[in-house]
Amino acid sequence: MSKFLKKYVRKLHRWLAIPSVALILIVLLARGTPLGYTAQRFQQILMLSMAITGLYLLVLPWWTKWRRRERRTL
Repeated sequence: MSKFLKKYVRKLHRWLAIPSVALILIVLLARGTPLGYTAQRFQQILMLSMAITGLYLLVLPWWTKWRRRERRTL
């Protein structure tokens, strides 16, 4: 993977964490109100994107190690 992609996925993941924490607090405080339901929808979208970027960042070291091994054998 390119350094460009790694750099911006890390930045995206960090910046998604801030509104995710804020939305968790809003959902907890506004439970049972229309604001709480709306915030919960946005929270679900943010958590899904956090999970996808987090999975990428988790797999990245193994992927890089595997690619290095592939290049050595060629």
